[in-house]
Amino acid sequence: MNWQKYINELVKTEHVAEAAIIELKTGEVLASTSGLNLLPSEAAGIAVLSRDYNHVFAQGVRVAGITYMGLKADATSIYGKRGTTGVTIAKSNHVVVVGTYTDGMKPESSEKAIEQLAAQLIQSGH
Repeated sequence: MNWQKYINELVKTEHVAEAAIIELKTGEVLASTSGLNLLPSEAAGIAVLSRDYNHVFAQGVRVAGITYMGLKADATSIYGKRGTTGVTIAKSNHVVVVGTYTDGMKPESSEKAIEQLAAQLIQSGH
């Protein structure tokens, strides 16, 4: 599976600054943008939070050395914010799509792009 093509397409929307796709069960990073310095422990933590999202509000979401305050967490997605930047995490059947937005990007547009990719992956059996 060429996971990198999904990341490239996501960033081309210009609604997502950095992105990654993480294997849901193992926490392995399958693809990412070169600017997203996601530690293995962070990727594993994101995979765990996607399965057990009740801790998002207490501990936040850590991505590439930044802890984002949890804004929303449910069975399909997690939203985090820090100042004018944020992160969206959307779960499919087997992977987690992670995307960040930066100052000047609309959070709603970023969230929509990431969640649409997760929905596309679900439809294709991933």
